[in-house]
Amino acid sequence: MFFRNGSVLATIAGILSLSFVTSSFARHAELQPAPPVRLPGASDSNNPAHWRGGRLAICQSTGLPLVSEAAAETEPSKARPVILNSYTHYPLWIDAT
Repeated sequence: MFFRNGSVLATIAGILSLSFVTSSFARHAELQPAPPVRLPGASDSNNPAHWRGGRLAICQSTGLPLVSEAAAETEPSKARPVILNSYTHYPLWIDAT
């Protein structure tokens, strides 16, 4: 008597079919071993990085911001200080770019 009108069965069938459809669009991630990467400057917090003009820019800081740029993640680069207009908010950390 609970399944007379079929709406419960239809709901269950719909939920099951949606779970199969959505699983086919699921993303896949896989971790692989990689060699360590050494950053060119000193850091004591986040190290945001972004691509700018085809070059990888990495921001680092121990209170005074540093930036380094390279053509690839594995290319060596030198960190250089960021010149600020004012040092009234020193120390300064860049946590995102």
